[in-house]
Amino acid sequence: MAGTSGKSAKDRKLEQILKVSTELDLDPIQDVEHFWIVEEYLSAPLPAGWSKIKTPTGEETYVNAASKITIRENPVKPRFKKLVQLMRHCQTKNLVLDEVTVLELWTPIGKIDFILDMARYLKIEPLKEPHLIWIAKLAILEGLPECWKEVRNEDGSTSYLNTLTDQKFSEHPLDAHFEKLIALERARPAPQTSLNPDLYQWQPEIKFDEVDFEAGEKWQHRRIHRLPAAGMWILYIDSLGERNW
Repeated sequence: MAGTSGKSAKDRKLEQILKVSTELDLDPIQDVEHFWIVEEYLSAPLPAGWSKIKTPTGEETYVNAASKITIRENPVKPRFKKLVQLMRHCQTKNLVLDEVTVLELWTPIGKIDFILDMARYLKIEPLKEPHLIWIAKLAILEGLPECWKEVRNEDGSTSYLNTLTDQKFSEHPLDAHFEKLIALERARPAPQTSLNPDLYQWQPEIKFDEVDFEAGEKWQHRRIHRLPAAGMWILYIDSLGERNW
């Protein structure tokens, strides 16, 4: 029967998903709950300055216009592989991967300056309140709620239009939400460690000697945690999945 020798679109899609899952180190059986990462990877846009071309032999390659670099691997792949690693790590440790890290690896923030600008807008002081930087990131990554869109006014200013009521507002519709969130976090004691230290740097336990004169020598265990964004450094995941401080 004509056409039976060819693969259906569904079969080709399944082959592509299985191929990408292998590239991202996902197990088709054990990691089924993480397969949404494959779908997001397949639809993820290339970082700025990158384009995909085909060689004369039909192979797909990726070219960076600025650096003139040509590579065979999709430049967003390291970011999604990192997301898989963190999801699996959290699953093993019975941890919950925080929303900001998921969103930042899924759709990274363009520039670290955007984080600083948002922190200033929300009146967060990065040097004094590094534990609140995640809120500035979340404010960037969350985007507009459903039925809202950003519009540019004739004078160059920005307004926010509620498409259901056709009303314009000068303030972002989530401003009140983030102001309340910041107030709640400020009312709590500042953390001495990050919200999830394991997600920033997996550090082995450090053993050290302590002498107990009655019980003799004994081992004690201590885990060293570092506070992301401490001091003048802010954790920033770029479009390639690289972490910068």
